[in-house]
Amino acid sequence: MASEFLHGADEVSTPTHAELPQDPTLIARADDQTTKSSASSPMSEGPPQMEITDLQGTPLGKSEVVSRLDADGVILLSETGPADFVRELGHLFSSFRHPHAGPDGWTVIRTRDHAIQDPALRGFTSSALEPHTDRSFLSHPPAFLCFLLESDSRTGGDALLVDSAPVYRDYSDEMLAELQTQLWLRDRSGVGRQPLVSVAEGLCINRFRNDRVGSPRPLSPAGRTLLSELVRAINAPHRIPLRRGEGYLLHNHRVLHGRSAYSGNRQGVRLLAFLAPQAPRSWLNRGFRLRDESRPGDDS
Repeated sequence: MASEFLHGADEVSTPTHAELPQDPTLIARADDQTTKSSASSPMSEGPPQMEITDLQGTPLGKSEVVSRLDADGVILLSETGPADFVRELGHLFSSFRHPHAGPDGWTVIRTRDHAIQDPALRGFTSSALEPHTDRSFLSHPPAFLCFLLESDSRTGGDALLVDSAPVYRDYSDEMLAELQTQLWLRDRSGVGRQPLVSVAEGLCINRFRNDRVGSPRPLSPAGRTLLSELVRAINAPHRIPLRRGEGYLLHNHRVLHGRSAYSGNRQGVRLLAFLAPQAPRSWLNRGFRLRDESRPGDDS
């Protein structure tokens, strides 16, 4: 597929909102090594020229990627595969190790027969996925998610994206700080929980899912109001039909992602990451900006 994540930041290395992974390992280069997932994929045949745009289709340069993720929360990618992503943008990111990922950090997303029995593996079925935050039950979920489609579905499989920022920006920082203890994300066992929203230093982390893995639990009228506004946004997602070689890169603390149900042999790959320490606006690892004037550290 592409270069290796040699010492990816483990999930337990980011236990609080303020603490960030210290692993300096970068996705530094693309080479000829491939994983089993890409060796059999049509995306491994050659290095296409990756195209980057915003949601309106405006072309972006590589130097604009992080600033656009700050502004919009998502960019679109086309004519690309994992090796191309690593070669063109890998210097910006450090790894996050997902339990389902391969040695290079990419997780192959395709239908697996055993997954239908486990709610936590719904992503490995052809069922629809409600828009959600990846690794939402961690105190500090990975900040960025990339998904690339390697083979087309016969029908369906559209990406469903929801920007939570407009909902949260209607609230003051003080109100959101109070809501941290009034709206929780609970797992189905009732044991695990995280605040659905957390705010620190003008940066916000949204943790949302409402499925067989976990769901929101409001504890006050204000919490119920915020939840209803989030649900309203989720019911009107930005729908993107994806074809082979297309995908997206999004801020996982801000933009929820899901998909419509599909048929056929659809296969994609997912990468979870943080911005590398030397990348511009690396404070995005701690959340998205609630206000335009909130600029922690370097804004380059």
